[in-house]
This record gives sequence, C-alpha cells and structure tokens, in this order.
Amino acid sequence: MAALALENSVAADQNIDIVILIDSRCLLDSIQPWIGKESNPMIHKFTDGDILRDIIELLRKRVAKGLFTLFIKIRAHTVEFFNEMADRWADQGALATENVRWNCPRLRLIFSWMEDEKSHRGIMSKGLKARANLMMAKLELRKHNKASATLLEHGGQGREFLGLHWADKDAVMKAKRRLLQRVSLQFPCAATFKRWGMRDSDECHLCKKLYLDCVAHAENLGHIQCCCPALQRPRIAVHHGIWRELHATISRWSNKNDESRWFFPLAISESDHCEWTFRRIVDHIGLFTEWSDQVAREAFKQEIIDFHLRKGLWAHNEEKEYRSLVTKFLLCRPNGIGFNAKDRDCRFIHAPYTCSTEHPRGS
Repeated sequence: MAALALENSVAADQNIDIVILIDSRCLLDSIQPWIGKESNPMIHKFTDGDILRDIIELLRKRVAKGLFTLFIKIRAHTVEFFNEMADRWADQGALATENVRWNCPRLRLIFSWMEDEKSHRGIMSKGLKARANLMMAKLELRKHNKASATLLEHGGQGREFLGLHWADKDAVMKAKRRLLQRVSLQFPCAATFKRWGMRDSDECHLCKKLYLDCVAHAENLGHIQCCCPALQRPRIAVHHGIWRELHATISRWSNKNDESRWFFPLAISESDHCEWTFRRIVDHIGLFTEWSDQVAREAFKQEIIDFHLRKGLWAHNEEKEYRSLVTKFLLCRPNGIGFNAKDRDCRFIHAPYTCSTEHPRGS
C-alpha cells in the first residue's frame, strides 16, 4: 500500500509534501539501510525485494524533486479509518488473480506440512526447526522396537517429563538436542553411523585400543553409558555430579520456611557427597545396633531373609544358604536417602537404570 501511495503522488505530478501513516515496522526497518550516503545495502537480501525496489525508486524521485516524505508508524487494528481500509484493500489484492504486479517469489523458503489433518505453512524459524526435529524423530521411531521406542510409544513411564524438559527455557539447548537424539535412536556413535551406512563397523574404538586380543563391543549409547571400560572414571564422575545436584535440590525444596525437617546425609554439598550402605542406614535409624552380639545379629539377618522371601525378591533355596545375599544386601548403597527425625520417617531415592549392562549389538 505504501508503494501505491507513493506511486499516486508521483503520477499525479503533485509537488506537495506527504505524510504516510503505516502500521508495518518491517517496511520502515527495510528502508532504513538506504538512508545516508555511506550505506551500501543489497536488495536481494530483503524479503519482497521487488516491492521494496519500487518504493525506494519512488522515494528517490521525490527527493530529487525536493519533496518531503514522512512515514509515521501507527498501531495496527486501532480502528483508524484509513488504516482499516488499507488493510481491506490489501486483503483483496492478495486474492486477486488479474492485474498482478508484484508476484516475484520470496527469497525465503516457505515450508508446508500437515498436522492433525490441518495444513500449515511458514518460513524457517526456531519453532519450525523444533517441529521438523519432532517429525524426523517420529519417522525414525517407526523403524525400531527397542527400549527407547517402547518408552515413547506407550503412555506413562515418565514421558511427560521429557516434554517438560524440552519446553524448559532454562535447560541448555545442547542437553535438549542430546535428549532428542537419545530417545529417537539418533545418538552419534559407531552403531548409528553403521546403520546409516557411514561406517563399515560398529566396534568401539576405545575397547579395540585397550584390548587388542578381544573382539570389541558395539559402540552404542548403552555401551558408552554403562560398559565401556575406558570411560569408567568419567561415568562415575558424571553420576556423582548428577546425584549431588539432585540431593541438594531435593534438600533445598524439602525444607521450607527455614525449618530443617529433612536431612540428606549423602548430599554434603554440591561438590562433595557421601555414600551410605544399608548397614549404616539401619544402624543410624536404630533399627538394629547390636552388631557385636552374634545371636542378635543372626536373628536380624534371618528377618532380612524372611522379608525378601515373603516379597518374592529372592528365590527359595533348598539348601537355605542366603548368607552371601544378606551380605550383598547390607553392602548395597542406595542412590539417595532422606531422614525426617521429627516425624520418624525415612525415604529412599532410587533411579531405575534403563541402560542394560550387557552389550546388545546395534541396540
């Protein structure tokens, strides 16, 4: 509409100053680079360059005649009569099929897609990239039937937390991308590259370097997170760091109004932690303290055996030899534990391990 207004002022040969009310900040920003003698913009970098070229030429003609032209930015849809009329004419012109002047293709790619049986169109943006990533993940998901695919295809199982993490603006984009690669089975590793035809072998090069005489295991995400011996120390460091931060966060949000009801002994600080065994936990809460008394100790171990057998956690042994299982149980270290001395409550924090410690090739 601005181009037509300028064109009418020049064609009518009216040597008068004009003021144009416009609600398009995009046009004002596009014209700005051509103001001044030292500017040297390029028209092909702007959207709707064919319309912008005509507007600039008309403005130059008015400047050459010594005419004053002023653009005033107004708010759109404010019931300003002429602005509303211009919007209606613009809508009619967009639908016109005859006497079309500015029909050059846009310099930006316009993407179209179907979602919920509805057609959508848009230029490249962060939102469109997110949609493309999601659609690509859904297409890849159909090709697999492993644990990650099962997690995404069925309801529950923490799926809502994946969405909340992806929507969290405070979460690092790199972490979001890795999460998306993980759940869509596109994590960059040897097994993925082999599946895509980019590598001939899926062997782990670290295992192959450490154990020359052994057959290297497949390098997949489960192997990297749980099994690769070369990455043992980094895995432990990352594991401890995650739990330190988690314990500190739970402790901070569990004690409100400056009232320290809950005590998390494993979370000493965000940079230090302590690991408690079940034996130490039992001794701390006073469930059993007579470790020096052999009779009492054996009776307590029998209670542990009866509990596990009653719950079906241990298989029945005809020889009734459960000593090794009891020893392992007392030496187990939970991921986290919290004590509430006031309410005499004890809570364990445990995270299920979704990655198998085995080496399924190609998983």
